[in-house]
Amino acid sequence: MFAAVYAMTFIATPSLGAGWFWDIGNGIGFAAFGGLLFLTVSSGRPLNVRSHQRTGYILLFIAMAHAFWFLLGDAALSQYLKPGAPGYMWLGLFSLALLAAMITVALPTDRQRLYPDHSKFHYWHRLMAKSTIAAATYHILASGFYLNNGYQKALFAGLALFALIGRPALTRLFHPAATSPFSVLLLCIVMTLLFAAARNAPL
Repeated sequence: MFAAVYAMTFIATPSLGAGWFWDIGNGIGFAAFGGLLFLTVSSGRPLNVRSHQRTGYILLFIAMAHAFWFLLGDAALSQYLKPGAPGYMWLGLFSLALLAAMITVALPTDRQRLYPDHSKFHYWHRLMAKSTIAAATYHILASGFYLNNGYQKALFAGLALFALIGRPALTRLFHPAATSPFSVLLLCIVMTLLFAAARNAPL
């Protein structure tokens, strides 16, 4: 999932970069998105709940790092938090807020209070996960960074859609299992640095 997400950005303009600051910030965002797809695909039964939760915390931290990276590094980008900002930016913030809410209501105390029936929790948790990925997908595609061509966008959207509705098939083919949260964090860091390095390597 991580490799596929990053590969989509290199299909048309592999050497196009905007400097280390910008590329690292967007690399963090792609890492968070790849992690969300992985967490969705690997959430079948039997489920290691503790690993699933901790990986979710890490992905929330990475998604927040993506947002705050730009706000703290470039004050001019605060304009995207004001009325009149592009819709795709608001959807990016919405996906971040939805991810935080999804993790919060999944905590044992809140889950038992809000969802006495586990099947209802499972339904709403999955619906929130799909909504988070859908909003994040639109945020990425509409921004147009690194995905400038129509076929790139179609492939990227297809990957997200397949991860959502094709999860049973992916599970049968690849038998994905929840890995250690530390491994996910390390992979996000490595992929982000490789993404930025490839974009800024001298030709």
